Amino acid sequence: MSVIKKAFFNGKLSQLVNEMQGAGNLSSPEEAKELKTYLESLKEQNKSVVEEMEQGFSEELGAGEVKPPSVEELTKDDPNLEQWEREKDKAIELVKAKMKSVRDKLGKETSFNIKELQDLAFELSFWTMWISQDEIYKRQLWKKKLIQIMEEHNLNRRTAEDYSEVTNEYRDFKLAQDFRSIVDSLIISARRGYSDG
Repeated sequence: MSVIKKAFFNGKLSQLVNEMQGAGNLSSPEEAKELKTYLESLKEQNKSVVEEMEQGFSEELGAGEVKPPSVEELTKDDPNLEQWEREKDKAIELVKAKMKSVRDKLGKETSFNIKELQDLAFELSFWTMWISQDEIYKRQLWKKKLIQIMEEHNLNRRTAEDYSEVTNEYRDFKLAQDFRSIVDSLIISARRGYSDG
């Protein structure tokens, strides 16, 4: 039992349980139940010792430190979110339609006149506010997912980030980021086209 106690307080319980199973020392539900009961007693013992020590040594033990807010506390529902999303999605669809018309025209013609390039640069610049907001919002959703993975599975940031990169939230953020980059490049090209003309 002293080995189990040492592993518990050193944060190496998971490793010890794996070793016990590998050695065949923890192979039945009865043995698992007995271990669980013992660990629960250690947990209570630890709790009472910490509570006792905190009386007079709270600063040294780090007790009373500010607990970080949960992801739910940080992301309370915004009553205006749905309306903003509708307006934002509509603006982005307008940008995509404009870009499609430019692409279609490029397939038929070799050049734009200066007025068309000025209009294109001005119009796309006007909509970049929505594109920027969309990128920020989708980054927030991805970060929220990352924090949830860290909290729910007790993972360090690097590991949780790797897991989060296979989520829909990460994909949506990267697509929004790439879309903004494409629009920015198109605006620069259009401005260059009419300034050179």
